[in-house]
Amino acid sequence: MRDYANEEMFIISQKNKEKTSVYNEDIYSYVDNVIKDTVNSDNYLNADINEKYKIINKILNSLEKENKILSNSIEYDSENKMFWYNYSDGAEGGIMLENFSEGYSGNANIDNYIGRKDEQGKILSYNCDMKW
Repeated sequence: MRDYANEEMFIISQKNKEKTSVYNEDIYSYVDNVIKDTVNSDNYLNADINEKYKIINKILNSLEKENKILSNSIEYDSENKMFWYNYSDGAEGGIMLENFSEGYSGNANIDNYIGRKDEQGKILSYNCDMKW
């Protein structure tokens, strides 16, 4: 049985052409790629939860200054250790700093979402883009 409690993070992107007034794949790709590059970096992967918070907070604020994320849309859910934000068109995105707690269950095949593993096979990051 896989130990999901010791695995690292999820990126959640809720992109829906019907729910947003402007659907801009370029903005989604840009934001998602910046976040993926960050969470796959050795600096992030070797960081503790407090340092991960600082890294992601800095990246999201930078994206906000570039108008890729809506102003004042960045929120942090400390209970779930998760950032939420809105892309510039209002679509919602999120980043989990820690994986689901033990006892989480679902029917998705987690192997479809693995982004990076270390040499011993431990999952370091996930790729969870939803395609519409």
